[in-house]
Amino acid sequence: MQVKAIIAYSTCVLIYFVCLSGFIYDLITRATVIGFDLRKNRVEYVHRGHREQYGGEGIVMSFLICLCGCALVGINNLRKLPPWIVRIGGLFCLMILVFSYRKVIEVYRIKMPWYGPGFYPPSHYVKGPLINDQGYSI
Repeated sequence: MQVKAIIAYSTCVLIYFVCLSGFIYDLITRATVIGFDLRKNRVEYVHRGHREQYGGEGIVMSFLICLCGCALVGINNLRKLPPWIVRIGGLFCLMILVFSYRKVIEVYRIKMPWYGPGFYPPSHYVKGPLINDQGYSI
């Protein structure tokens, strides 16, 4: 029974990873894996536009977000083990959670430096019907 649960959980995480990575978006837009900034003459891994992404960026961000979720599930499932394993495993899962969360926030701030903790976007942000605001809708 335990093996079936692990296989089911792994399959769900894999499906979520593929869906979250923007694979369909990358196919539609023919996105490159990485980019090159001609002004600064350097390789770019994170696209500066908040409605676009590179293929590699989608995969890395998807991996980090899935890592956050797996760390939370790991912390929850550790309670069934001996106390010393719970402490070590919990600390390890917590470190993974904090690391991946900070990286996701770091990339988010690169893509949207204007973002602040408020309810309304800045005045120059594109407003209108949802279909116009989304860019691509499936």
